[in-house]
Amino acid sequence: MKQVVSTNVEIAVNIIVVDNTEWEYCKKEFPDAVYDEERKKYLYLGEDFFDMSDLGELVDDISNGKVFHLENVHLAHDYDLYFNKNTGKYIGVNIPKKDEL
Repeated sequence: MKQVVSTNVEIAVNIIVVDNTEWEYCKKEFPDAVYDEERKKYLYLGEDFFDMSDLGELVDDISNGKVFHLENVHLAHDYDLYFNKNTGKYIGVNIPKKDEL
């Protein structure tokens, strides 16, 4: 887990969290979920995108040292996984791929 310092966030989405004990019942509903070994949770990129107000709160939490990048868990579709200790929620942040030269 690495503390996030850059407040340059344009697209963020809430993450659906499925407890390890509930996975058997939910795996068909979330086929692209990834497993966070450390926290024993399945994580799925939700469809609840942050609005401007949510992004503003996220920037404040980043500025106050409350948001961490979970580097060992990789989501699909160019999203990185973050955890906000202030809210206790997982966040998917879109990281656009750099154009190759």
